[in-house]
Amino acid sequence: MRRIGRDNTLKLGTYNENGVNDMYKRREVVEWFNESGMEVLGVQETHLVGEGVDGTEDEWEGLNGWACWSGMKEGERGRKRMGVAILMSKRMGERVIDYASVNARICWVLCKVGVRKIGFISAYAP
Repeated sequence: MRRIGRDNTLKLGTYNENGVNDMYKRREVVEWFNESGMEVLGVQETHLVGEGVDGTEDEWEGLNGWACWSGMKEGERGRKRMGVAILMSKRMGERVIDYASVNARICWVLCKVGVRKIGFISAYAP
């Protein structure tokens, strides 16, 4: 089994951002994640609209890794506080084998690490 990090540990985090529609706030989150040494960060309450994967759009510009996100659909009515994302280091992003944006409150990622599969879920429940 290949090691994930030092001492075979995986550094995880979760963060309720309360909105990253402002590119300045999003860059702050990306810079903080890049400098933190974390492998995976679940972000809730992003307020983003739509869904995507880093590399298909510039939503997470500057990220040294991989991201997927899910938010309200364009024109959808409801609380603007929804929206979730999962940010991953480059090393973990290379191990992604599947992912899905379930709805504006849930997204998940499945990674293969050695012989194991590890799932990560970012969920927002007020």
